Amino acid sequence: MPGSGPTALAERLLEALQRDGETGALETRLADVPSERLADALDTDRARLAFWLNAHNAYVQLLLLRDPRRYDRRFFARDQVPLAGEWLSLDDVVHGVLRRSRWKFGFGYVPRPFVDPFERVHRVDRRDWRIHAALNRGTVDCPPVAVYEASRIDAQLDAAAASYLRERVRYDPAGERIRVPRRLLVHVGDLGGPSGLRATLRSYGVVPDDAEPSIRPRRSDRRLDLGRWADGWGDPDG
Repeated sequence: MPGSGPTALAERLLEALQRDGETGALETRLADVPSERLADALDTDRARLAFWLNAHNAYVQLLLLRDPRRYDRRFFARDQVPLAGEWLSLDDVVHGVLRRSRWKFGFGYVPRPFVDPFERVHRVDRRDWRIHAALNRGTVDCPPVAVYEASRIDAQLDAAAASYLRERVRYDPAGERIRVPRRLLVHVGDLGGPSGLRATLRSYGVVPDDAEPSIRPRRSDRRLDLGRWADGWGDPDG
């Protein structure tokens, strides 16, 4: 992948990981890019979504492939991601930048209590629930890793969402019950609440248009599952 800007560097880091290539130089360049330059390069939500999704997914793979013992209850909260002159946690990337400063435990309704200047500069302008169908957290029940590109991020996220819902949602018409990934319930405010979640499931054809099922969480499978890449590299829908 040509290019040396921050967006291209994050894409190339993912490509190197997929091919078991050397990542050190790319990590250093991403760590050293000035925050101002990063903000200038990521001047739209499309660009921010693509860069931060790629950076998050790359560092989950990178950190856990190097040492799977890192995966503990503090893994996502630990400052271990060097980007643009800052040490960030994976939670900072997800809940601070990609979810526009929403508290991890607030079901999508409660703002993060402390927002630093870096987060204010780099966070998205509007939340997009589809990131939850693109974020790979290194476990069995996560979506696969793909390269996201600003120029086609909307189509990519739509494909990722459709695939994720098809694979992870279970509808029981007899019992009028639907089981969904726990992450969608934990962040249900990102979808507009339970009614928004049902509307989303209907819009993707997961439940019939006239259905009003009760919503239950699916059991999570948090066993590590690293190196799982989307079919048709860079395109979540193959």
